[in-house]
Amino acid sequence: MSQDTKLAVLKDVPLFRSLETTQLERLAELAADVQANDGDVLMRQGESGDEFFVVISGNVIVEREGQRLARLGPGDFLGEIALIDGRPRTATATADGDVQLIVLDHGHFEALLDEFPGVGRQVARTLVDRIRRTVTVPQFGIFAQGTNAHAFLEWDLRPDVDLLEAASVLGRLRGPSVSAGGVNVVVAFGADLWRALAPRDVPAGLGPFQPVGRLGGHHAPATQHDLWLWMNGSSQDVVFEHTRAAASAIETVAQLANEQLAFVHRDSRDLTGFLDGTANPTMLEAPMAALVPDGQPGAGGSHVLAIRWVHDLKAFDTLSVDDQERVFGRTKAESIELEGDAKPPTAHIARVEIEDEAGVELPIYRRSVPYGNVVEHGLYFVAFSADRSRFDTMLGRMFGTDGDGLHDHLTDFSRPVSGAYYYAPPLNLLAELPMSATTGPDMALVVD
Repeated sequence: MSQDTKLAVLKDVPLFRSLETTQLERLAELAADVQANDGDVLMRQGESGDEFFVVISGNVIVEREGQRLARLGPGDFLGEIALIDGRPRTATATADGDVQLIVLDHGHFEALLDEFPGVGRQVARTLVDRIRRTVTVPQFGIFAQGTNAHAFLEWDLRPDVDLLEAASVLGRLRGPSVSAGGVNVVVAFGADLWRALAPRDVPAGLGPFQPVGRLGGHHAPATQHDLWLWMNGSSQDVVFEHTRAAASAIETVAQLANEQLAFVHRDSRDLTGFLDGTANPTMLEAPMAALVPDGQPGAGGSHVLAIRWVHDLKAFDTLSVDDQERVFGRTKAESIELEGDAKPPTAHIARVEIEDEAGVELPIYRRSVPYGNVVEHGLYFVAFSADRSRFDTMLGRMFGTDGDGLHDHLTDFSRPVSGAYYYAPPLNLLAELPMSATTGPDMALVVD
């Protein structure tokens, strides 16, 4: 690889952007270019290493504790902390196909520091900023348990709103003014709004909800909005007070589109009488199912699916308990999953359990609660996922668009009347919203 090519590549690495031309030229002289073959391990978690890699062509898979964190491509880099301390690696990196890389080891970096002492200070500043951005704190309300009263609200951004003002208002929603006193709050953003507020932290796959199903048949409509707020607490009066306080702040930049109150029914049962969320990941497993993995854009946040279902309980209640259990795929009293031929392929459980190509189940963390009055009632379905595509797969299986011609039998007794995707960022990204809105790329937010 020519020195000019290496110089051009290194200039685009954020870690070295503050270096002067002479410093970059010396860096290019010290760096080597290598070729890795498919399956070659560039670095292994727990082992010592002092190399820093920049991907020129091909892809590199980064994993920690067996979990994939990222798939890096041309222009991405890894191993930067090794330039400073050379301590054991925190992840494993493997070539995914043939890969061409630029490599700089700790010794060569030290030589650069000897020649240009100021380089260390410049690189350290960039590295500290990068590390701070990777320390994520998720919104605790996603996982909070034991609350009985719930409120879900959706807003549309006001026309011609100032993005900096919106960022300032929405970035404070995590604060004590709306989350103290035993109340949990989760705030999430529609794709367009989040891209405008934090363009550097958009998770893969983020996009608006699209209608699912077939006209004239079972289908879920799209009712996408810009902002989603979930407030829950021990009693409805406390939830009301804090929801009203949050709405008072939000209404300066957005207008309320929907509001839905909900509640916990008996021992967390749906209004059909079946337990909800039986197969949910445990509290230890829930963060891995719900949160975007470290090393990816939007890490520590979560993709959100919100759908309001209206039940036809009169029709469902005419079924025998055995037939109701075949609709769900579980027993009604104990919530034990049916096995073999006893569980039809159209049972709710059979359609919502999804797997990857290797047959490994892909978890989704559900937090649904019932709502309603004597006229209209049903389930406000809420789910969180590390990967948006899991929602798409599940909905395709429920509404018969995944190719096998089957649909979820439960949709014969319950119909969705809303559907939206949101992104619930971690608390650190919420705190940085005003800065992200002012320093990010110029972006226009379209408000219908």
